[in-house]
Amino acid sequence: MQDKPYKYFSQVYDVLYKELHRATIKLLNYYFGSIIVKNKKLLDMGCGTGTFLLEMTKNGWTGTGIDLSLEMIRLAETKARKHKLHCNFLVRDMRKIQFKKNFDLITCNFDTVNYILLKKDMTKVFNNAHNLINENGHFIFDIITPYQGKKFLETFNMKFDAFEMKMSPTYNEKTKIKTIELTLIFEGKTYKEKHIQRCYEVAEISSLLEKSGFVIKQIWDIEDKKDKKIDTKTTRAMFVCQKYISSLTLYNPLKIKQFSYI
Repeated sequence: MQDKPYKYFSQVYDVLYKELHRATIKLLNYYFGSIIVKNKKLLDMGCGTGTFLLEMTKNGWTGTGIDLSLEMIRLAETKARKHKLHCNFLVRDMRKIQFKKNFDLITCNFDTVNYILLKKDMTKVFNNAHNLINENGHFIFDIITPYQGKKFLETFNMKFDAFEMKMSPTYNEKTKIKTIELTLIFEGKTYKEKHIQRCYEVAEISSLLEKSGFVIKQIWDIEDKKDKKIDTKTTRAMFVCQKYISSLTLYNPLKIKQFSYI
């Protein structure tokens, strides 16, 4: 049977992306450790099962997480109760979000923004983020690029204790659309999901961010290179953006040393 993305994939998501969550948390904690010391409010868009947000909560952030998948949100709430951590998890569309409060940091990890297929909708996401961030606050997210879409096209098979999983990717170079046919087998039944993403060029995203009012402080290659420099073979790029800077004495992220543990 064919179903919506993450209805069943949510059950194996944490097993697949455990180490990626840890690496991202290390990077963000290093980056923000000397900037925000009080009232650290975080909004994680596309929070999934909540692993990243809960870990950030352990490190002193006050967290809100949104996701389109009810199944992912339910798992996130279960994990929060298990670890006795308070986070606000909501089923929301990041193209339409509204909150009464603002945030010091908004994140959108693990190529979640690539599920936004139209530039006009991406503009809505960036505008919403800009509206919801406090002055001098930050917006951090990552994307997969067209080079990634072309490079990783092998069928991927995995077996877990109770699951079998198959990922079959295809890529359309003209539309830059990447489609992953996902098959999960468990409890004697076969379930199918289709994940559709658009692979964006770094320059495309940079232009949209600037039009939404963000200052791009840094762009890292976080998957392929130790020096983290962006080039034509970058597969995954992380954007570090900031809302209007009112103080020239604000911490300068361009002085940060390059990282080797991602």
